[in-house]
Amino acid sequence: MKKAIKILLVIAALLVVVAALTCFYVVEEDEHACVVRFSKIIDVKSEAGIYMKLPFVDEIKVYPKNAQIYDITPADVILQDKKTMNIDSYVVWRIEDPLLFFQTIKTIEEAEAVFQRSEAAMKGARRVLSRLGMRRSPSMDEVDLYLKWTEQWGFEPRAVEAACRETTKGSPTFGYLDKVLEGIRSRSGGQATTGKAVERTLEAEQEETARIRELLQALGISRAVVDEGMRRLYRSLTAMGGHEAALLAAREVAASGRAHSLDNVAALLEAWNAKGLTTAEAIETHLTQVRALNRRIRGLMDLCGHRGGCTQ
Repeated sequence: MKKAIKILLVIAALLVVVAALTCFYVVEEDEHACVVRFSKIIDVKSEAGIYMKLPFVDEIKVYPKNAQIYDITPADVILQDKKTMNIDSYVVWRIEDPLLFFQTIKTIEEAEAVFQRSEAAMKGARRVLSRLGMRRSPSMDEVDLYLKWTEQWGFEPRAVEAACRETTKGSPTFGYLDKVLEGIRSRSGGQATTGKAVERTLEAEQEETARIRELLQALGISRAVVDEGMRRLYRSLTAMGGHEAALLAAREVAASGRAHSLDNVAALLEAWNAKGLTTAEAIETHLTQVRALNRRIRGLMDLCGHRGGCTQ
């Protein structure tokens, strides 16, 4: 019994010593010290000295007061006279508000990671400018757009660069590229984020645009803007028999003298579908039979001395 009491007394004494040793902390001249209790800062000390804290509960986060230097990777810049200059730069920063720093960044390593992301965004924006044919450093607004594309929208850098080719159709600016990427993101449901996926999406859209223009040409419309509304209407037409069926309908509408509109093409496709004609082959066979029948009818009308046309 006495032995057990002695052991307990020894343990208690050790706990008291450990508590006494851990209830104090030292703040140096070049340090900020934050007292963290249950993941929240309850006190900040920026003056040098010895301070008390709650043992086993409080944690001390120490941040440097002195200036920190982040070295940026050297980069080549093309000047107005077409000469290349290698620029070596760096960022000098310090922690002025340790409470805000803990709430937003937390560690020096994470702060450097933020600088790394900013540096990567700067380089990426510079590559985009080069793709757009501009030899200059990006503005902060352009860097912010690049960060939006890559961090918020999830596009890979190669995907952004792949989308640059679409700017040849309009103004080669970041603003125009932003609309291009927004359209790709919307039409793909946010799935086309890699370079290859964006290239496939753009190639598919170019092929679709060519088919839409072929349809419009068959209808007798030479000038039209292929926008998203036109694409949706085209897809609804091809859903009733495919591209070739829509072409046949467009040619029939153009030859009939009716208004050259996609609405009339849709109406004709719906009429064919109602007859069970849902493929280009079936429609072609039907039209061949109708034309043959019309020729016979016209022959009979000519024999009877009548003049006129026949309808389907």
